[in-house]
Amino acid sequence: MQESLGTYTIILPVSLLLVVFFFFPLTIIFLYSFSATDDLSQFTFTVQNYLDVLGNPSKLRMFLNSIIYSTATVIASFALAFPLAYFVSKKTSRVTQAALIALLIAPLFMSMLIRMFGWRLFFLKHGLLNQMLGYFGLSSVEGLTYMGPMAIFGMVYIYFPFILFPIYVSVSNIDDEIIQAARDLGGSSWRVMRQIVLKLARPGIAIGAALVFSLSFGDTNASEILVGNNVQLVGNMEKFSFGYAQDWLVGSAESVLMMLFLLLVIVPVLKRTEIEEMLSGMAE
Repeated sequence: MQESLGTYTIILPVSLLLVVFFFFPLTIIFLYSFSATDDLSQFTFTVQNYLDVLGNPSKLRMFLNSIIYSTATVIASFALAFPLAYFVSKKTSRVTQAALIALLIAPLFMSMLIRMFGWRLFFLKHGLLNQMLGYFGLSSVEGLTYMGPMAIFGMVYIYFPFILFPIYVSVSNIDDEIIQAARDLGGSSWRVMRQIVLKLARPGIAIGAALVFSLSFGDTNASEILVGNNVQLVGNMEKFSFGYAQDWLVGSAESVLMMLFLLLVIVPVLKRTEIEEMLSGMAE
């Protein structure tokens, strides 16, 4: 009886928070997306808001841009995170691991906007980068802050920890004896990495990729601060609809479409991974 009471004591506050701060706002957005008027007390069902979004070539282009840039961000983040996670978990001592993890977590305690503006100042025409190049007698690089790849750089910088740490946990859970046994059986370093480590680390890779993709898909800060208006993503579209245009109906339809797309992409990926094994390894 006491155990049941304790369980309900824990679950009830969490459930209330989810209802108030998650499901309730989502329900309002969902209703607005199918409403013909801003006044929900006079709700009239319509799908015109969705037709306005899907029938607008510029909005569809923003969706496509977000898919391309988010995919590129995931690939670049994984290419950096996996070798680093493997090195930290398998090639360093516990003390060094703790120090490196603390170093990687530290930027998260600083405002993302401050960090992004810092990079913008670094890459400006008269910024620190060109000053350093001039000091060594090299020609300056201009226009970096207006190039599309800079948006990818900014999103990788912001969301890199969200793929690094799940991969780090997965790789840490791999028994060193399994890796050594594969090498003793004649497996090359590349073959062991590809057929053993990568396969066993799939839960962390899937979770990290899902987090980075979903977060970068709706990003506005990296693209606006580092690239300006040269790259238009879904986040910019929703910011315009809810902010400048004050069109809550179309903005809600855009939000629902974005959430549906992310669910269709992320849920199948996560269902095919052994996430329970990773979580049990974390508990141990």
